[in-house]
Amino acid sequence: MNHALNADYLHTRERLGLDSSGNDAAAARAHARQAGREAALSGTALGEASGHIARFVVLSHVYAEGFAEAENALISGSNMKLLYECLSARTVVDKAIQERDDGEIHDAVQAIFSIAADNPGLNLPFFSDIPEVDRVIEAAATWQRARKEREQAAARRAEWQASLPSAVELKRQVEAAANGEGRSFDFEGYTLWHEPEHGGWSLTNAYGIDNCAFLAAEGHFQWLLNAVKKGEEIGPVPHGCESPDDDDDHPDCDAMSAFFDAAIAMGHRMQIAA
Repeated sequence: MNHALNADYLHTRERLGLDSSGNDAAAARAHARQAGREAALSGTALGEASGHIARFVVLSHVYAEGFAEAENALISGSNMKLLYECLSARTVVDKAIQERDDGEIHDAVQAIFSIAADNPGLNLPFFSDIPEVDRVIEAAATWQRARKEREQAAARRAEWQASLPSAVELKRQVEAAANGEGRSFDFEGYTLWHEPEHGGWSLTNAYGIDNCAFLAAEGHFQWLLNAVKKGEEIGPVPHGCESPDDDDDHPDCDAMSAFFDAAIAMGHRMQIAA
């Protein structure tokens, strides 16, 4: 996008009284500021502003502000990839402000959220005039922590599953340890009781409920292993012991709630109806 040209066009429309929306002056300044930021990032000297900008004092002023803002971000050590991503997201934010559209507001917040999620802990420049950005960054941090925790949990679960014996190995372990009337073998919360007269083992589940299943063949032990790996309960589960339905208490839900709250707050502050 040619921000300098857009700034000139919108500023000229406003000067000629052709602005029917009342937004052209603010939009022109936003484009001029973006042009300044873009120039600083590209290595263009401050005094080399486009003629579209240089011939208007008001545009030159905000151009210089944007230039200084980007220059300070460079001095602080922000990497170029992050700076250009923030510059692009700022264009989306400005578009939302100029068009006063609730859908554009959501797109703007999504753009900031994505950058914050990919760059946890880093400062995002070019949004100092948008107070809701702090909430979006915190929402992204919450989501990022939740994703990391899920990845770690998945890795631990995969490691645990890999440590489980095969059906053949489990059957051999049970045969060796629970061999004789009254002998038992504990496995991942379950207890297998030897029943010699029936040629196998009865299963007591984690809640102490007996005779939840009967295992004799290798396929039975594979069935038990599959249930254990999937986290499926075998046998009756006493009331109150059911696994909680935590879908509504998931960290992702908190992050998304904060995300939408920020979008709504931004829309309200700008007096843009949802």
